[in-house]
Order: sequence, then C-alpha cells, then structure tokens
Amino acid sequence: MKLRGCIAGLLKRLMLAVVVLVLLLVAAEIMMRIVRAKVPREQRFDRPMVEYHPMKGRKHPWSAAAEATPFRVAVIGDSFTVGIGVQEDDRYAARLERLLNLNEGARPAEVEVFAKSGSSAFWQVGLLDDALEWGADLVVLGVCLNDAEDHSKPEQLADWRNRRMPRAPGPFAAAVIRRSAFLTWAYRQSENIRISGENRRYYRRISRTGYSGLDRFRDGIGAFRDKCAAAGKPLLVVVIPLLSDDLAPGRYPHARLHTRLAGIVAEEGVGMLDLLPEFEWLSPGRLQAIPYVDPHPSEIAHRIIAEAILKHLVGRNLVPGEQEPESVYAPGEYHINRKIQRRFRNPLEEDGRAEEP
Repeated sequence: MKLRGCIAGLLKRLMLAVVVLVLLLVAAEIMMRIVRAKVPREQRFDRPMVEYHPMKGRKHPWSAAAEATPFRVAVIGDSFTVGIGVQEDDRYAARLERLLNLNEGARPAEVEVFAKSGSSAFWQVGLLDDALEWGADLVVLGVCLNDAEDHSKPEQLADWRNRRMPRAPGPFAAAVIRRSAFLTWAYRQSENIRISGENRRYYRRISRTGYSGLDRFRDGIGAFRDKCAAAGKPLLVVVIPLLSDDLAPGRYPHARLHTRLAGIVAEEGVGMLDLLPEFEWLSPGRLQAIPYVDPHPSEIAHRIIAEAILKHLVGRNLVPGEQEPESVYAPGEYHINRKIQRRFRNPLEEDGRAEEP
C-alpha cells in the first residue's frame, strides 16, 4: 500500500508538471501571437534593387576637366570593397575620393576599385597588375578575415561554410513548427545560436597556428609588397573586422585572427591599418547591409572605413598634403546634446565624450 501511495503521488506530481508545462506553452503561444500581430509582417527590402553606375567620363568628376595629373589610389579587395548591398557612390572607395577632393586648388584625386567578390589576397595579386597598369600612385589592399582561407582546399571550405548555413527542419517538424508562433520563434533563436557558434569555430579554425591559409595569405602579402616596391608605389593593408559580432573590447570573438594577420603583415614589412578600434562599441545592426542577415558593410560602415583610411593616409603623408580636408571637432547637435551622449556613452570614458583627435 505504501508503494502504491508513492507511485500515485509521483504520478500526480508528474501530471501537475505536464499541465503547468502545457499552460506555459499555451501562454507563450498567445503572447507570441499578440506580439506578432503588432509587428508588420511585410517589411520592405531596403537594399538597392537597381545599381546606378556613372558613365566613364563622369566617374571621377574632380579630375575629368583638370589640367593637373590626378593622384591615383587603387583599392583592391573582395565583396566588402566591391560594395555589395550599397550603391557605387556609397562604397568606401568613392567616399574616400570625395574626401580627398574637398579642397580647392588641390591636386585632384581618383580612387578606383579593383575587386572581386569571394577572392582573397593571394588571388588578388592579379588585380594588382591591373591597378599598376592603370597608373596607381598608391595601393590600398582591403583585407577581410576570410582572406586567411585556403582556397586550394575547396571541399574543406565548403564543409565549414555549410555548417554556418541555416538548417531547415524535417517535413513533419516543419509542419508543426510553422503552425505555432512560439515554436517558430524558438526554432529561429536556436538556429541563430547554432550559427553564431559555428561562425566562431570557423574563424578559430582559420586562425590556428599552422593553418595553410595563413601561409597563402603571407605569400599574397609578400607578392603585393614586391610588385609595389618594384613599381615604386606605397602599399597599405587595411583589415576590416567582421561586423556581425559584438564589437565591444574583450567581447569581440575574432581579435586573435586580427593579431595573426597583423603579425604576418608586419613580418612582411608592409604598413597596416586595423579598423577594429574604429568600430569598437558601435552597434552591429547599424553596420550591416541587412542586420544579422547580410554582414556586408552598410553605408554607415563604408563611411567609417573611408574616414579612417583618410586619417591614416594623411598621418603617414601618403597623400599630397594639400588634400587634407578641413575638419572641425564635434560638429552638429549630436555632440552638443548631452542626453544623446549619455545614451551612447562609452563605458571606458569618464564624461561620455570622445577624446578630441
């Protein structure tokens, strides 16, 4: 009798737990349906559906009618440099050209893009030949973290990339999930967590000591250095961080790979600008073409990249001195409005104001 009583009590508690769980799931489903009803289901895709390209004679308007020989900057890179997700005049090369042509009477500047999506520094050496033939006075190589990939091992790369792709549930699970707002939300969240983890594992793999992709990256940088040196043209390597992760210092998961790439570039005797400090504490959602879907730089990120490159070029005297545009610290009401400053306050700063450059 005592055993039966224990079993009966256990069954009652189990049934109570099941009832509570079902009620919680029902409550979660109701709440998710209420929240979903308040959010517009159809949102317009805000990336360019049509690309506008200037005619050849209007591509570099500052130097088209100028008598002086233009100062030419060749920007080489992959899809970040191509400007996937933004208009041509929004990509950082075009913004850099505008910044270099703000002063009257200065030598006109032309910034031309030599880039191919999906390529890496090792492969882009061929683009350097085109840039030097164009007459580049300065070469800027835009490097993304996946430049450390070894493209001679396509099967391995394909496997690593497939692990980072969203996975669809099975037919039965999909039929159940799509009928529930809560299960749909839960599945998407679990996939986001899984993909985030796979991304971090992927970049850890290509940053490990001895990984062959790092050797190919070294060979690519060495080839860039030798060809630029033979042509008598300065070379600057610009490393662009991954914009889909937490960019706060100490929480950015790919700092180790930045260090490895910087070490290789330094060993090859090439000047480098790491843009990670420029993006620290910024919101990843504002920096991506499609927040948390497409990590290519948005118009905002391209502007930040261009301004950082300009500052670096001027500081190293890599561009004619008369091209340095006039700058005024803290322009506009954003820097005057203390309420806005406090909202976006940098935790490392005591008074919430950025240091003057």
